[in-house]
Amino acid sequence: MVDSVRASIRAAWAALLGGDVGPGAVPAEWAGRLAALLTPAMADHLLSGWTLLDGAPMVPAAAARQSRLLNRLARTGGLGWARRAAEAGLPVVCLKGMGAAYTLYDDADCRGMSDCDLLVGAAERDRLLALLRAGGLDFVPPRARSRWGFVHDSSFLPLASADGVSQIDLHQQADAWPVHRALPAQAVFAAARPAATPAGTILVPAPTHALLLCATHAARDLFGPPAVTKLIDASRLLARFGQTIDAAELVRLAAAGGVARPVAAFFALLADLGLPAALLPASLAARPDALPAWCRGEYRRARAQLALLYPHPLSTLASIRREALLTAQPSTVLARYRLRLHGLLRPQTGRPVAPTARTALTPRKEL
Repeated sequence: MVDSVRASIRAAWAALLGGDVGPGAVPAEWAGRLAALLTPAMADHLLSGWTLLDGAPMVPAAAARQSRLLNRLARTGGLGWARRAAEAGLPVVCLKGMGAAYTLYDDADCRGMSDCDLLVGAAERDRLLALLRAGGLDFVPPRARSRWGFVHDSSFLPLASADGVSQIDLHQQADAWPVHRALPAQAVFAAARPAATPAGTILVPAPTHALLLCATHAARDLFGPPAVTKLIDASRLLARFGQTIDAAELVRLAAAGGVARPVAAFFALLADLGLPAALLPASLAARPDALPAWCRGEYRRARAQLALLYPHPLSTLASIRREALLTAQPSTVLARYRLRLHGLLRPQTGRPVAPTARTALTPRKEL
């Protein structure tokens, strides 16, 4: 890759992360990957005025318009259910794309999303599930079943309407173990704040919690392609709510949740990819050379792959290496593989299990 192309990609990343960078030009392949990862509408919004190297629009106008409509359809379907839950006395916190759309973007239609992530308390879970099912939603089996079944402990199989317009990802924790031992659902609810929408108020995570979850979700994704959206959301959180983010509390939660190194790597990636230095609190400004020596090579690989937006997917061996060296603590890696091994023997379906007094011979009743 020639130096001028590398420079254009560096400038585009700086613009994505909030830098004061004028419109430039990027390679068509890179632009295509960006639109696929973010949605064309989000890519067009974040890099407004940018072109391809040959001068053509980075995102065709028709593709951006259609993408905005699809984003709106996904968001309004989920928003309707969040409001119906609240009106039924079932509080939910809107995570990920739904929360970001109404707090980080002036035009919510520009924030790409495919489903609505709702955090629900344990006491309200079954009533919310009954409400969703009464409205025509039901669990959607995966197209390809994992060999070890459903291994997530923070969420369930997604629910969707028959026409696919409403898609809900129901969470019992904001992120998987070990994060929720430091940031349990109760703490997320206690600190959640209201956000205005055209349909009424919703609850979203507090800025400190939202920023931590950007980092932990990106690490859970092995700093792979889905991490691009988390990096961009994090940059906008820092730009809009930096004065209210408690950096010391975030560092404390990361340590207590067993994700200190992955979170430090996330903020190092933000800085290396072009986040304006003034946006990052000093206590979060981790440098790659502050990471343990044995994981710096993996960090450099992740940084290079993110910069190019992953022209090649991570192989199975590369994913194992990434998780072991950079995105999880050794104890977490071992626990995850124990869970996967258990899943080989007794695969879980991802459906909630009804609470009941059980003996060793009592079958689990799924809802």
